Amino acid sequence: MVTKPIIVPKPKRPAEANVTNDPKYCPYHRIISHPIKDCYVFKDIIKGMIRRGEIKIVGAPPKGPTVSSNVTLTVE
Repeated sequence: MVTKPIIVPKPKRPAEANVTNDPKYCPYHRIISHPIKDCYVFKDIIKGMIRRGEIKIVGAPPKGPTVSSNVTLTVE
């Protein structure tokens, strides 16, 4: 597998770029605004990499059609 780095944007507030101990610090944006778990931009990047096969999740269900288990059967 080829290693591809995630390019992070330049920080909008350079003074906050190294304040990593704040609970609202986002390492992707390098600002104090929201934690990484709430960063929609970063999540979208990761989801795209998973869809393209650039990231593989160990233990993830195999790709393929989904099956609904909410089936109602009527017997006459």
